[in-house]
Amino acid sequence: MGSMVDKLVEYGRDVRKSVSKLCSRYYLLQAIQVAQVLATALIFYRVCMFVADNESPVVVILSGSMLPGMRRGDIMFLWNSNAPLRTGDIVVYEIPGREVPIIHRVIRVHARGIESEQIMTKGDNNFVDDAPLYDGRDLLSRDFLVGRAVGSIPYAGYLTILLNESGVVKYAIVGALVLLSFFLD
Repeated sequence: MGSMVDKLVEYGRDVRKSVSKLCSRYYLLQAIQVAQVLATALIFYRVCMFVADNESPVVVILSGSMLPGMRRGDIMFLWNSNAPLRTGDIVVYEIPGREVPIIHRVIRVHARGIESEQIMTKGDNNFVDDAPLYDGRDLLSRDFLVGRAVGSIPYAGYLTILLNESGVVKYAIVGALVLLSFFLD
């Protein structure tokens, strides 16, 4: 009888090792799948950067300065082209020392050729132009432009805003995604 118990105990250990190996493989497979999704997203973003000739081919509107046409949370697709800027173009520009780029409409263009183009911008929902934002400059040169808007997806960037503005939402979403990765096959 002692030999039978020993065999059962040994069998139980073997089963436990096998299950342990399966669990380890399952978690490894889950980690590989998450890595594949992240790598695919990064590759897609890099391809967009290359095609748009822009380091930031996608931006999210963070304020209501472009209402009513564009709302907070809309995603804008940017393109860097050498075509002359025109009044009415929507551009994204960055002022050195400012953390967030600004998405506004061109209201005036001063040009003596593409290289010397200078612009004045204004938010559609603002009462005054952006000259006070230019840090002592009267106009913006092309050097400050990140890109020209070529399309948008309404509200698609709202999750980005929630993640940046609320730590609770950020951790809740990350936690939910981790839980889902373990319970979904």
